[in-house]
Amino acid sequence: MNNTKKLIALGCSVSLVLTGITGCNKKDDEAAGAQMSQAVEDVEAIEDALGGLAGTDLIKHSSTAGKEETVYVMMDGDGNQNSVIVSEWLKNPEGTDTLTDTSNLQNLRVVKGTADYKQDGEKLTWTTGGSDVYYQGTSEAALPITVKISYELDGKKVTAKELDGASGHLKITFDYVNNTGTQREIHGENRTIYQPFMVISGMMFDNEKVMNVEVSDGKTVNSGDLMLVFGVAMPGLADSLGLDELEDEDGKKIDIDIPDQV
Repeated sequence: MNNTKKLIALGCSVSLVLTGITGCNKKDDEAAGAQMSQAVEDVEAIEDALGGLAGTDLIKHSSTAGKEETVYVMMDGDGNQNSVIVSEWLKNPEGTDTLTDTSNLQNLRVVKGTADYKQDGEKLTWTTGGSDVYYQGTSEAALPITVKISYELDGKKVTAKELDGASGHLKITFDYVNNTGTQREIHGENRTIYQPFMVISGMMFDNEKVMNVEVSDGKTVNSGDLMLVFGVAMPGLADSLGLDELEDEDGKKIDIDIPDQV
């Protein structure tokens, strides 16, 4: 893909929060705080690599209304969720001084511009200064997509822990499951329909430790010291569209590839 779209559409509403820090002791709190700080730095690096949340004209107001939401899920090597950060872009096409928004995010912070807000439950009233609003937050909402990460080193299946200090030809596979399936009757037939999401998975590698990096349905970005690798998938979409059943007028199967793994 020449253009990797930045909308990690874990459905216009993607992910959120530090897991398991409630009720921790001081030492655990410090570790959790350091983990979140690192997660924020990682998000900033990813957004910079992908061109920024909304491009270069960040303090101006958009020409169209709406809200774009990008969810960053930080995982360990086994695919276990550590933290989730949500970036929100609240558009202000009329350049008004105030905007209202509804959000269940926690730990809100403005990341670009000088907007400020007042909160009443889930209702947010933003003082915008006539600009779009860019903010981040965390949330404990369940994610609609789950991810399994597997590894092969020189053709042999290994665990993430076994990679420590190892070398060789490494293959990493991200498999996605869309958990939003619902049964619908279409033309008299029951089908499972999934809410469509675009999922972008990314990893950062030390350029002194990796070389010859390739990715399916994605792109690599070399930032100097780091190699950022992004892959795109749309789990469940092919099933929703019934692509396996598509045929041309001659009865031959139409091959349309919508990736559900990277």
